[in-house]
Amino acid sequence: MNGENTDRAAFVTIDQVRQALEVSAQVQTVGSDYQQVFQIRLGSDSAMTQEELSADVLGKLQNAFGKDKIVILQSDFIGPKFSATLVFGSILAVLVAVVLILVYVWFRFKISYALAAIINLVHDTFALVAFIILFQLEVSSTTIAALLTIIGYSLNNVIVIFDRIRENRKIIKDMDLLSLIDTSVSQSLSRTILSSLTTILAILPLAILASGAIQLFAIEMVFGVTIGAYSSNMIAPTLLFWITKKKGLPQAKAISDDATEAESIEDEQVADIEIPKFERKLKGKRQDKK
Repeated sequence: MNGENTDRAAFVTIDQVRQALEVSAQVQTVGSDYQQVFQIRLGSDSAMTQEELSADVLGKLQNAFGKDKIVILQSDFIGPKFSATLVFGSILAVLVAVVLILVYVWFRFKISYALAAIINLVHDTFALVAFIILFQLEVSSTTIAALLTIIGYSLNNVIVIFDRIRENRKIIKDMDLLSLIDTSVSQSLSRTILSSLTTILAILPLAILASGAIQLFAIEMVFGVTIGAYSSNMIAPTLLFWITKKKGLPQAKAISDDATEAESIEDEQVADIEIPKFERKLKGKRQDKK
């Protein structure tokens, strides 16, 4: 619900609007200093309809600031049925996305990679939800769009790092898994930082200068991109190492140990063969001298 004060001579503060409403309300200013626009959020426990609630708010504001100075630009009403539908749709969308991601990563890599990616995405999802709750941001369909966008962005970073780990494991066979993961993350770190910074710089003006749903979407995206860059480089590789170690999967160190052992056996065999030949030559020279 928006209320507009068209008088440029007298400006109204947020506290004055709250006092005029005589109820607990969230009030935000939207627009320039020469045309005051207030966004008011009210919680209604009574049986008032949308029209009755709008008329009640309009009457209180007009009594406080003048009938000719207040105009309602837009009035939206969100009932409990819509809220329940929004929550159910959000959970369903996230679950479907997680299942599809699990199947994709499992098909492209291995089950350990898929589990690490899913746990990392769950971390990013809960981090964004905690951010919204902490700062009391509005939850709407725009929030779901931001959440799914952040999941896709974070997954892209994780796939890049996991692909680097897989390629290095084929090339560098004489390195243990922990060092291999650390090397792969270091090689991908500059790419993740640059891509995250460019994305944040593109969204940051909207988070600062925009208003309404676009601003909320931009704020959530800035936080999501930041937490996604952190988790994809720090949490996902750690989870991959932990899951691989717990499941007892073969590590690169085992391959290198086998190779080293085989080389040592070959060296011993060569030594056993060459030493007797050398001794035979010495015996032959001694007999010639005699």
